Amino acid sequence: MKTMKHRKSIVLALAAVMAVVIAVTGSTFAWFTATDAKKNHFETAKISDGTATLYEVFKEPKEWLPDQEVIKNVGASNTGSNDILVRISFEEVLDKLTSEAKAKSTHYATGEVPVEFDDASYTVANGWISLADALIADPTLSVDTDVATELGPDAYSTILVKTQTINPGSVTGTESTGYSFVFWYPISAPGTLYDGLKQSAKADLYIDESTDHTSKVLKVAAGSAKFYSFDGRGVTDTAWAAFVAPQTSAAVALGTAAELVNSHLDALIHFNYDALSATPETDKWFYNEDDGFFYFIGHVEPGTISPLLLESVTLDASANSQYTSMLFDLYVNLEAIQPLESAVTAASGWNVSNTAILNALTAAGAYDVIE
Repeated sequence: MKTMKHRKSIVLALAAVMAVVIAVTGSTFAWFTATDAKKNHFETAKISDGTATLYEVFKEPKEWLPDQEVIKNVGASNTGSNDILVRISFEEVLDKLTSEAKAKSTHYATGEVPVEFDDASYTVANGWISLADALIADPTLSVDTDVATELGPDAYSTILVKTQTINPGSVTGTESTGYSFVFWYPISAPGTLYDGLKQSAKADLYIDESTDHTSKVLKVAAGSAKFYSFDGRGVTDTAWAAFVAPQTSAAVALGTAAELVNSHLDALIHFNYDALSATPETDKWFYNEDDGFFYFIGHVEPGTISPLLLESVTLDASANSQYTSMLFDLYVNLEAIQPLESAVTAASGWNVSNTAILNALTAAGAYDVIE
Protein backbone atom coordinates (compact mmCIF):
# COMPACT_ATOMS: atom_id res chain seq x y z
CA MET A 1 0.00 0.00 0.00
CA LYS A 2 1.31 3.45 -0.91
CA THR A 3 0.36 7.05 0.05
CA MET A 4 -0.51 9.56 -2.68
CA LYS A 5 -0.59 13.30 -2.05
CA HIS A 6 -3.76 15.05 -3.18
CA ARG A 7 -1.85 17.90 -4.78
CA LYS A 8 0.76 15.78 -6.47
CA SER A 9 -0.77 12.53 -7.76
CA ILE A 10 1.33 9.64 -8.88
CA VAL A 11 0.11 7.84 -12.00
CA LEU A 12 1.05 4.34 -12.96
CA ALA A 13 3.59 4.48 -15.81
CA LEU A 14 2.87 1.91 -18.49
CA ALA A 15 5.40 1.35 -21.29
CA ALA A 16 4.66 -0.21 -24.68
CA VAL A 17 0.95 -0.41 -23.95
CA MET A 18 -1.20 -2.25 -26.49
CA ALA A 19 -4.37 -0.37 -25.58
CA VAL A 20 -4.58 2.53 -23.13
CA VAL A 21 -7.69 4.19 -21.73
CA ILE A 22 -7.26 7.50 -19.88
CA ALA A 23 -10.04 8.78 -17.63
CA VAL A 24 -10.19 11.91 -15.50
CA THR A 25 -12.32 12.56 -12.42
CA GLY A 26 -12.68 16.29 -11.88
CA SER A 27 -9.22 17.74 -12.30
CA THR A 28 -7.43 16.06 -9.43
CA PHE A 29 -5.86 12.91 -10.86
CA ALA A 30 -5.87 10.53 -13.80
CA TRP A 31 -5.52 6.79 -14.16
CA PHE A 32 -4.27 4.49 -16.88
CA THR A 33 -5.31 0.95 -17.75
CA ALA A 34 -3.12 -1.75 -19.27
CA THR A 35 -4.15 -4.77 -21.27
CA ASP A 36 -2.62 -8.08 -22.25
CA ALA A 37 -3.92 -11.16 -24.07
CA LYS A 38 -2.80 -14.66 -24.88
CA LYS A 39 -4.26 -17.18 -27.29
CA ASN A 40 -3.96 -20.87 -26.55
CA HIS A 41 -4.34 -23.24 -29.45
CA PHE A 42 -5.26 -26.58 -27.90
CA GLU A 43 -0.63 -22.25 -29.70
CA THR A 44 -0.23 -19.23 -27.76
CA ALA A 45 -0.02 -15.68 -29.05
CA LYS A 46 1.67 -13.42 -26.53
CA ILE A 47 0.74 -9.75 -26.38
CA SER A 48 2.18 -7.85 -23.48
CA ASP A 49 2.84 -4.35 -22.24
CA GLY A 50 5.51 -3.04 -19.94
CA THR A 51 3.63 -3.27 -16.66
CA ALA A 52 0.97 -5.97 -16.51
CA THR A 53 1.41 -9.27 -18.32
CA LEU A 54 -0.26 -12.62 -18.22
CA TYR A 55 1.59 -15.35 -16.41
CA GLU A 56 1.00 -18.76 -17.93
CA VAL A 57 2.34 -22.29 -18.12
CA PHE A 58 1.00 -24.05 -21.19
CA LYS A 59 2.19 -26.73 -23.62
CA GLU A 60 0.06 -27.14 -26.70
CA PRO A 61 -1.21 -30.71 -26.98
CA LYS A 62 -0.43 -32.36 -30.32
CA GLU A 63 -3.32 -34.78 -29.94
CA TRP A 64 -5.82 -33.71 -27.29
CA LEU A 65 -7.52 -36.91 -26.18
CA PRO A 66 -10.79 -37.43 -24.29
CA ASP A 67 -10.30 -37.32 -20.51
CA GLN A 68 -6.85 -35.69 -21.00
CA GLU A 69 -6.11 -32.79 -18.66
CA VAL A 70 -3.87 -30.17 -20.25
CA ILE A 71 -1.93 -27.95 -17.84
CA LYS A 72 -2.92 -24.34 -18.46
CA ASN A 73 -1.79 -22.05 -15.63
CA VAL A 74 -3.09 -18.48 -15.83
CA GLY A 75 -2.29 -15.59 -13.50
CA ALA A 76 -1.30 -11.91 -13.59
CA SER A 77 2.30 -10.66 -13.37
CA ASN A 78 3.31 -7.13 -12.34
CA THR A 79 6.56 -6.14 -14.06
CA GLY A 80 6.24 -2.46 -13.21
CA SER A 81 7.18 -0.44 -10.13
CA ASN A 82 3.74 0.28 -8.66
CA ASP A 83 0.86 -1.78 -7.31
CA ILE A 84 -1.88 -2.67 -9.79
CA LEU A 85 -5.39 -4.09 -9.75
CA VAL A 86 -6.13 -6.77 -12.35
CA ARG A 87 -9.05 -8.53 -13.94
CA ILE A 88 -9.21 -11.30 -16.55
CA SER A 89 -11.76 -12.56 -19.03
CA PHE A 90 -11.88 -15.25 -21.73
CA GLU A 91 -12.63 -15.43 -25.42
CA GLU A 92 -13.10 -18.72 -27.25
CA VAL A 93 -12.98 -19.92 -30.86
CA LEU A 94 -14.12 -23.47 -31.65
CA ASP A 95 -13.76 -25.24 -35.01
CA LYS A 96 -15.49 -28.60 -34.77
CA LEU A 97 -17.19 -31.22 -36.91
CA THR A 98 -20.96 -30.89 -37.04
CA SER A 99 -21.68 -34.61 -36.65
CA GLU A 100 -20.23 -37.97 -35.77
CA ALA A 101 -18.62 -40.04 -38.52
CA LYS A 102 -21.15 -41.84 -40.73
CA ALA A 103 -20.79 -44.47 -43.44
CA LYS A 104 -22.50 -43.16 -46.56
CA SER A 105 -23.21 -44.68 -49.94
CA THR A 106 -21.23 -42.06 -51.84
CA HIS A 107 -17.63 -41.00 -51.58
CA TYR A 108 -16.41 -37.54 -50.56
CA ALA A 109 -18.45 -34.67 -51.95
CA THR A 110 -18.49 -30.89 -51.51
CA GLY A 111 -19.86 -29.91 -48.14
CA GLU A 112 -18.76 -33.11 -46.43
CA VAL A 113 -15.58 -33.83 -44.49
CA PRO A 114 -14.00 -37.21 -45.27
CA VAL A 115 -12.82 -39.50 -42.48
CA GLU A 116 -9.15 -40.09 -43.18
CA PHE A 117 -8.04 -43.70 -43.61
CA ASP A 118 -5.34 -44.63 -41.13
CA ASP A 119 -2.97 -46.95 -42.96
CA ALA A 120 -0.34 -47.12 -40.21
CA SER A 121 -1.22 -50.75 -39.40
CA TYR A 122 -1.78 -51.98 -42.93
CA THR A 123 1.85 -52.63 -43.82
CA VAL A 124 3.73 -55.50 -45.43
CA ALA A 125 5.40 -56.09 -42.07
CA ASN A 126 1.93 -56.77 -40.64
CA GLY A 127 1.05 -59.18 -43.44
CA TRP A 128 -0.86 -56.84 -45.76
CA ILE A 129 -0.20 -56.97 -49.52
CA SER A 130 -1.96 -55.55 -52.57
CA LEU A 131 -4.76 -57.50 -54.23
CA ALA A 132 -2.58 -57.84 -57.34
CA ASP A 133 0.16 -59.50 -55.28
CA ALA A 134 -2.40 -61.74 -53.57
CA LEU A 135 -3.64 -63.00 -56.94
CA ILE A 136 -0.07 -63.85 -57.93
CA ALA A 137 0.61 -65.58 -54.62
CA ASP A 138 -2.53 -67.74 -54.88
CA PRO A 139 -3.40 -68.87 -58.43
CA THR A 140 -6.68 -70.36 -57.18
CA LEU A 141 -7.90 -66.88 -56.19
CA SER A 142 -9.88 -64.72 -58.65
CA VAL A 143 -12.11 -61.64 -58.46
CA ASP A 144 -15.72 -61.27 -59.54
CA THR A 145 -16.23 -58.42 -62.02
CA ASP A 146 -18.89 -56.87 -59.77
CA VAL A 147 -16.25 -55.95 -57.17
CA ALA A 148 -14.63 -53.22 -59.28
CA THR A 149 -18.06 -51.92 -60.26
CA GLU A 150 -19.38 -51.83 -56.70
CA LEU A 151 -16.32 -50.17 -55.19
CA GLY A 152 -15.49 -48.01 -58.19
CA PRO A 153 -12.17 -48.30 -60.03
CA ASP A 154 -10.33 -45.82 -57.80
CA ALA A 155 -11.24 -47.62 -54.57
CA TYR A 156 -10.90 -51.08 -56.13
CA SER A 157 -7.27 -50.37 -57.01
CA THR A 158 -6.47 -49.73 -53.32
CA ILE A 159 -7.62 -53.11 -51.93
CA LEU A 160 -5.15 -54.67 -49.52
CA VAL A 161 -5.26 -58.35 -48.58
CA LYS A 162 -4.11 -60.27 -45.52
CA THR A 163 -4.07 -64.06 -45.53
CA GLN A 164 -4.03 -66.59 -42.74
CA THR A 165 -4.38 -70.34 -42.50
CA ILE A 166 -7.69 -71.68 -41.20
CA ASN A 167 -7.52 -74.98 -39.26
CA PRO A 168 -3.76 -75.30 -39.70
CA GLY A 169 -2.42 -78.87 -39.55
CA SER A 170 -5.91 -80.33 -39.79
CA VAL A 171 -5.97 -84.13 -40.35
CA THR A 172 -9.51 -83.97 -41.75
CA GLY A 173 -8.59 -81.96 -44.84
CA THR A 174 -10.40 -78.79 -43.76
CA GLU A 175 -7.30 -76.60 -43.78
CA SER A 176 -7.76 -73.51 -46.02
CA THR A 177 -6.64 -69.94 -46.50
CA GLY A 178 -8.65 -67.10 -44.99
CA TYR A 179 -8.60 -63.54 -46.30
CA SER A 180 -9.11 -60.10 -44.77
CA PHE A 181 -9.66 -57.06 -46.96
CA VAL A 182 -9.39 -53.32 -46.55
CA PHE A 183 -9.61 -50.47 -49.04
CA TRP A 184 -9.97 -46.69 -49.22
CA TYR A 185 -11.02 -44.01 -51.65
CA PRO A 186 -8.21 -41.75 -52.92
CA ILE A 187 -9.45 -38.16 -52.89
CA SER A 188 -8.50 -35.81 -55.69
CA ALA A 189 -9.90 -32.41 -54.77
CA PRO A 190 -7.40 -29.70 -55.82
CA GLY A 191 -7.61 -26.52 -53.81
CA THR A 192 -9.27 -28.17 -50.79
CA LEU A 193 -7.96 -29.40 -47.46
CA TYR A 194 -8.87 -32.93 -48.51
CA ASP A 195 -6.85 -33.21 -51.71
CA GLY A 196 -4.56 -36.24 -51.51
CA LEU A 197 -6.27 -37.82 -48.48
CA LYS A 198 -7.28 -41.45 -48.27
CA GLN A 199 -10.94 -41.66 -47.29
CA SER A 200 -11.95 -44.49 -45.00
CA ALA A 201 -14.38 -46.97 -46.60
CA LYS A 202 -16.01 -50.36 -46.09
CA ALA A 203 -17.87 -53.05 -48.04
CA ASP A 204 -19.03 -56.64 -47.48
CA LEU A 205 -16.24 -58.45 -49.30
CA TYR A 206 -16.22 -62.23 -49.03
CA ILE A 207 -14.74 -65.38 -50.60
CA ASP A 208 -16.97 -67.81 -52.49
CA GLU A 209 -14.93 -71.02 -52.26
CA SER A 210 -15.46 -74.39 -53.90
CA THR A 211 -15.94 -77.36 -51.60
CA ASP A 212 -12.57 -78.83 -52.55
CA HIS A 213 -10.79 -75.46 -52.09
CA THR A 214 -9.52 -75.51 -55.67
CA SER A 215 -11.11 -72.17 -56.54
CA LYS A 216 -11.78 -69.01 -54.53
CA VAL A 217 -13.65 -66.02 -55.91
CA LEU A 218 -13.68 -62.60 -54.23
CA LYS A 219 -17.22 -61.21 -54.32
CA VAL A 220 -19.06 -58.22 -52.84
CA ALA A 221 -22.58 -57.79 -51.52
CA ALA A 222 -24.55 -55.43 -53.75
CA GLY A 223 -24.96 -51.92 -52.34
CA SER A 224 -22.60 -52.58 -49.42
CA ALA A 225 -19.83 -50.15 -50.41
CA LYS A 226 -19.88 -47.09 -48.15
CA PHE A 227 -17.47 -44.22 -47.49
CA TYR A 228 -17.03 -42.61 -44.09
CA SER A 229 -17.51 -38.87 -43.79
CA PHE A 230 -18.77 -36.12 -41.51
CA ASP A 231 -21.56 -33.73 -42.47
CA GLY A 232 -19.25 -30.70 -42.28
CA ARG A 233 -17.46 -28.29 -39.95
CA GLY A 234 -18.64 -25.27 -38.05
CA VAL A 235 -16.78 -22.38 -36.40
CA THR A 236 -18.22 -20.54 -33.41
CA ASP A 237 -16.69 -17.88 -31.17
CA THR A 238 -17.64 -15.90 -28.13
CA ALA A 239 -16.28 -13.30 -25.73
CA TRP A 240 -17.14 -13.55 -22.06
CA ALA A 241 -16.80 -9.79 -21.54
CA ALA A 242 -16.74 -6.50 -23.46
CA PHE A 243 -12.94 -6.43 -23.50
CA VAL A 244 -11.19 -3.30 -24.81
CA ALA A 245 -9.43 -5.24 -27.60
CA PRO A 246 -11.56 -8.29 -28.47
CA GLN A 247 -10.06 -11.08 -30.57
CA THR A 248 -13.37 -12.61 -31.64
CA SER A 249 -16.30 -11.24 -33.59
CA ALA A 250 -19.11 -12.86 -31.64
CA ALA A 251 -21.35 -11.03 -29.25
CA VAL A 252 -20.46 -10.95 -25.57
CA ALA A 253 -21.82 -14.05 -23.83
CA LEU A 254 -21.95 -13.51 -20.09
CA GLY A 255 -22.23 -16.63 -17.97
CA THR A 256 -23.38 -17.27 -14.46
CA ALA A 257 -20.99 -18.52 -11.81
CA ALA A 258 -22.50 -21.99 -12.16
CA GLU A 259 -21.53 -22.05 -15.86
CA LEU A 260 -17.84 -21.31 -15.32
CA VAL A 261 -16.76 -24.95 -15.24
CA ASN A 262 -17.42 -25.45 -18.95
CA SER A 263 -16.56 -23.66 -22.16
CA HIS A 264 -19.33 -21.31 -23.27
CA LEU A 265 -19.13 -22.99 -26.70
CA ASP A 266 -19.01 -26.68 -25.77
CA ALA A 267 -20.05 -28.40 -22.55
CA LEU A 268 -17.41 -31.14 -23.01
CA ILE A 269 -14.51 -28.68 -22.66
CA HIS A 270 -13.94 -28.20 -18.93
CA PHE A 271 -12.06 -25.36 -17.20
CA ASN A 272 -10.33 -26.32 -13.96
CA TYR A 273 -9.70 -23.34 -11.66
CA ASP A 274 -7.26 -22.82 -8.82
CA ALA A 275 -7.74 -19.77 -6.57
CA LEU A 276 -11.34 -19.05 -7.58
CA SER A 277 -13.80 -18.25 -4.80
CA ALA A 278 -17.59 -18.33 -4.86
CA THR A 279 -17.62 -15.03 -2.94
CA PRO A 280 -15.16 -12.10 -3.05
CA GLU A 281 -12.26 -13.13 -0.82
CA THR A 282 -8.82 -11.60 -0.23
CA ASP A 283 -6.08 -13.06 -2.47
CA LYS A 284 -8.66 -15.02 -4.49
CA TRP A 285 -10.28 -14.54 -7.86
CA PHE A 286 -14.01 -13.83 -8.08
CA TYR A 287 -16.25 -13.97 -11.15
CA ASN A 288 -18.55 -10.98 -11.68
CA GLU A 289 -21.72 -12.02 -13.50
CA ASP A 290 -22.47 -8.34 -14.23
CA ASP A 291 -19.61 -7.93 -16.73
CA GLY A 292 -18.01 -11.35 -17.39
CA PHE A 293 -14.65 -10.57 -15.71
CA PHE A 294 -12.71 -12.43 -13.05
CA TYR A 295 -11.45 -9.94 -10.44
CA PHE A 296 -8.41 -10.49 -8.24
CA ILE A 297 -9.37 -9.34 -4.75
CA GLY A 298 -6.25 -7.45 -3.74
CA HIS A 299 -3.44 -5.64 -5.52
CA VAL A 300 -0.49 -7.25 -7.30
CA GLU A 301 2.76 -5.82 -6.01
CA PRO A 302 5.74 -4.98 -8.27
CA GLY A 303 7.77 -8.01 -9.25
CA THR A 304 5.15 -10.51 -8.11
CA ILE A 305 2.62 -12.87 -9.67
CA SER A 306 -0.94 -13.24 -8.49
CA PRO A 307 -2.35 -16.59 -7.37
CA LEU A 308 -3.41 -18.70 -10.35
CA LEU A 309 -6.90 -18.29 -11.77
CA LEU A 310 -6.90 -21.21 -14.22
CA GLU A 311 -5.03 -24.45 -13.60
CA SER A 312 -5.90 -26.73 -16.53
CA VAL A 313 -8.36 -27.58 -19.33
CA THR A 314 -9.88 -31.03 -19.91
CA LEU A 315 -11.72 -32.62 -22.82
CA ASP A 316 -14.50 -34.78 -21.43
CA ALA A 317 -14.11 -38.57 -21.57
CA SER A 318 -17.40 -38.86 -23.48
CA ALA A 319 -16.07 -36.93 -26.52
CA ASN A 320 -16.92 -38.95 -29.65
CA SER A 321 -15.81 -38.91 -33.30
CA GLN A 322 -17.36 -35.47 -33.75
CA TYR A 323 -14.39 -34.13 -31.77
CA THR A 324 -11.87 -35.54 -34.25
CA SER A 325 -9.60 -32.78 -35.61
CA MET A 326 -11.23 -30.22 -33.33
CA LEU A 327 -9.46 -26.85 -33.02
CA PHE A 328 -10.00 -24.84 -29.85
CA ASP A 329 -8.47 -21.42 -29.18
CA LEU A 330 -8.72 -19.87 -25.74
CA TYR A 331 -7.82 -16.19 -25.48
CA VAL A 332 -7.06 -14.98 -21.96
CA ASN A 333 -7.46 -11.20 -21.71
CA LEU A 334 -5.96 -9.16 -18.89
CA GLU A 335 -6.74 -5.59 -17.83
CA ALA A 336 -4.75 -3.72 -15.18
CA ILE A 337 -5.54 -0.38 -13.56
CA GLN A 338 -4.23 1.88 -10.80
CA PRO A 339 -5.31 0.81 -7.30
CA LEU A 340 -7.81 3.64 -6.82
CA GLU A 341 -11.45 3.08 -5.96
CA SER A 342 -12.49 5.88 -8.29
CA ALA A 343 -10.74 4.14 -11.19
CA VAL A 344 -12.61 0.94 -10.43
CA THR A 345 -16.06 2.49 -10.14
CA ALA A 346 -16.03 5.27 -12.77
CA ALA A 347 -17.77 4.66 -16.11
CA SER A 348 -14.57 5.68 -17.89
CA GLY A 349 -12.61 3.14 -15.80
CA TRP A 350 -13.77 -0.38 -14.98
CA ASN A 351 -17.32 0.74 -14.18
CA VAL A 352 -17.72 -1.82 -11.40
CA SER A 353 -20.89 -1.44 -9.33
CA ASN A 354 -20.88 -4.81 -7.58
CA THR A 355 -20.92 -3.86 -3.90
CA ALA A 356 -19.45 -7.19 -2.77
CA ILE A 357 -16.40 -6.72 -5.00
CA LEU A 358 -15.89 -3.11 -3.94
CA ASN A 359 -16.18 -3.94 -0.25
CA ALA A 360 -13.82 -6.89 -0.64
CA LEU A 361 -11.20 -4.77 -2.39
CA THR A 362 -11.40 -2.25 0.43
CA ALA A 363 -11.17 -4.96 3.07
CA ALA A 364 -8.17 -6.46 1.29
CA GLY A 365 -6.34 -3.09 1.41
CA ALA A 366 -6.16 -3.04 -2.37
CA TYR A 367 -6.51 0.73 -2.85
CA ASP A 368 -3.91 3.50 -2.61
CA VAL A 369 -4.74 6.13 -0.01
CA ILE A 370 -5.23 9.71 -1.17
CA GLU A 371 -4.69 12.38 1.45
